[in-house]
Amino acid sequence: MATALAIVKTEEQKPQPKREHIQLIETQPKDEWFVQSRTSHGRKVWYLRFEVTGLNPRLFGPFRSKRVGLLCLDNVLDALGVVAAEVQDACEKRMLEEECQKVWPPIIEYPILTQLQSPTKKGR
Repeated sequence: MATALAIVKTEEQKPQPKREHIQLIETQPKDEWFVQSRTSHGRKVWYLRFEVTGLNPRLFGPFRSKRVGLLCLDNVLDALGVVAAEVQDACEKRMLEEECQKVWPPIIEYPILTQLQSPTKKGR
C-alpha cells in the first residue's frame, strides 16, 4: 500500500530571547526605588529613583516595567564599578589612620550586621 505525501508549510518559530539576568544588585528591590506614572497615551510606565549620598534623588526612565528598571540599575552599577578605584583612592586620602587599624574601604554594611547593631532595638 502506498502512502501519499503532502507538502505542509510550517512557519519557523523564532526562539524566545533569553531573559537577562541581574548580576550586580545586592539587595532585594524595595517599592521606594520606583515611581509609577502614565504617559500622555495612558500607558503605565516606571521610573527608577537613584539616590547617592550628597546629591538629590534622580529619576531614570521611563521603563515599561520594574524589571527593565532593575536591568538599567544593574548596568549603572556595572558602570560605577569602573570608577570605584578612583572613589576608593579619594576616600583613602582623607581617612583617619591608626596603628594596627588598617581599614580597606569600602566597608559593606551587610544586612545581618545592620540588624544586629540596629539602634531601633527596644531595651537598654
